[in-house]
Amino acid sequence: MAAATEYLHDREDTEAEREYEQQRTALWLATTGLGAILLTGIVLDHRLTMMLGALGGFLSPVIGVLRSQRPTSWGVLVLAPVGGALAAVGGLLLVRMLADPELNLLGHVFLDNSWNAPAQPIALAIALLFGFSGTLFSRLALTATGQLVSTTTGNGRQS
Repeated sequence: MAAATEYLHDREDTEAEREYEQQRTALWLATTGLGAILLTGIVLDHRLTMMLGALGGFLSPVIGVLRSQRPTSWGVLVLAPVGGALAAVGGLLLVRMLADPELNLLGHVFLDNSWNAPAQPIALAIALLFGFSGTLFSRLALTATGQLVSTTTGNGRQS
């Protein structure tokens, strides 16, 4: 009986140590991310973009928790706004690149309302959307890369 009790206490201690390590890692990542956000926001003057991206990043897991009525890790709730803020800035830059006249994959509307005009309503909506959807940035980047490769390959064959 004493061995079983000792085993259960060791198991609880191991789980508590693992949870503590995960919390420590999440806080370190959040602190580092916040430093990157502050530096990027000040240097690039995209503070409002990052704020809306962080709001979207915060709302996404909160809505998921409310919909499913199950608890989530607090690490996700701490890191999601940081990732959302960074995804918003990266998303605006990606939209600007895809709307460039050389590529013209998204059109003139996105060219005028993305990276160079972060305070425009469309740019703010894009920032919120990229912050909310953690996978939108990667899906758009992969789709654009595939389209660019096929365009480049098609142009190379015609030459």
